[in-house]
Amino acid sequence: MLYSLPSFRLLEGRLNFLYHSLLDLPDRMTPDSGRLILPVFQAQPMQFRLARSTNCRRAAETGIIIHREEDITMRDQIIVGNWKMNKNNAETKAFFEEVDPKAVSDKGLYGVGVPFTDLKTALDEAKNLIVAAENVHFEDSGAFTGEVSVPMLEELGVKYCIIGHSERRQMFGDTNETVNKKAKKLLAAGITPILCIGETEEEYDNGKTKDVITEELKGSLADIAPEEYANIVLAYEPIWAIGTGKSASVEIAENCCKLVRDVVKDIAGEEAAEKVRIQYGGSVKPGNIVEYMAQPDIDGALIGGASLKPDSFIEIIEKTK
Repeated sequence: MLYSLPSFRLLEGRLNFLYHSLLDLPDRMTPDSGRLILPVFQAQPMQFRLARSTNCRRAAETGIIIHREEDITMRDQIIVGNWKMNKNNAETKAFFEEVDPKAVSDKGLYGVGVPFTDLKTALDEAKNLIVAAENVHFEDSGAFTGEVSVPMLEELGVKYCIIGHSERRQMFGDTNETVNKKAKKLLAAGITPILCIGETEEEYDNGKTKDVITEELKGSLADIAPEEYANIVLAYEPIWAIGTGKSASVEIAENCCKLVRDVVKDIAGEEAAEKVRIQYGGSVKPGNIVEYMAQPDIDGALIGGASLKPDSFIEIIEKTK
């Protein structure tokens, strides 16, 4: 029979000691529906990765540090494609027929953000992939030609929505204030915002990355309750790496995503910072996804061009699930 680990903490030590300690645990364990809830961190270069369920012997053989369940924040990965203004309904259906069966993983979620006209088809076809809208307005209705409201997304069953993308900020006038209004409206409706931030190449070259990220986060997340951060995805996308073929080095991406988490900590506290999921975006593709996802503060990716082709998106899924 498998058991739940009781409230205690085994810190780093010799594997033999850990092994024999675990063998002595059954008398003090509590049954839990035949399933062992034993979070185990496995040592990897520069990080610890979470191995979810295992048994005592497996824990002793592979684990270095074991924490009681309440000590550990589990952030499932979330990898989402952003199709932008691409694909019609027939192409959307064909994509989902090929990719959706592959998008099964116990590590987290895979999905795509699709144009408004493709949402119904995508949602009808999706069994495993999540479907995101690519934008939304913060008003329920009104004289806003060409816009789509949160209630309209709700009616379709949309559960994720990209907001604040640099293309929306640069070309369509989105500001930190309007992004903040959208985020609050989505959260109130139970829809997860995928909120984008990032600096231009000029800002990066001038050492303004921290200032830009801090300003965008503080403005876009203003007056959002700390407990809501578990329902928010933040996507750090350096604008100079979007659709350019350039990509931030793993070190730059990790440092910037850690900066995002540190700013969230300042805004909403440590618990919120630990629970919020942070994506990296910017010329992510099959050849670099594994390196990015190996970083401790990168919980996912927002992917552009590589998400349009079924074979490349399937390769990304296979390499990360």
